[in-house]
Amino acid sequence: MTVTENNVYDSTTQINHIQWFYQLEGRSDETTGLLNLRMLFPQEIEALLHYNGFDTRARYGDYDGTPFTAQSSRQLIVCTSK
Repeated sequence: MTVTENNVYDSTTQINHIQWFYQLEGRSDETTGLLNLRMLFPQEIEALLHYNGFDTRARYGDYDGTPFTAQSSRQLIVCTSK
């Protein structure tokens, strides 16, 4: 199977439009999958959590527990309710 991907980021809505293309080896037909992913920036998500009654306990940049930095590809936040 061959999988390719196309991303189009709309900065006005902060939505990343992702489309995947799947093709089985030896076949000419193709299947597609769509995902519209809303991007949340660090200060934005902190404010949303705060104003909705959550306290941040930890922030990670990946599932292995590495610190969240400007180079992190992920934003994982551990919260508790106030």
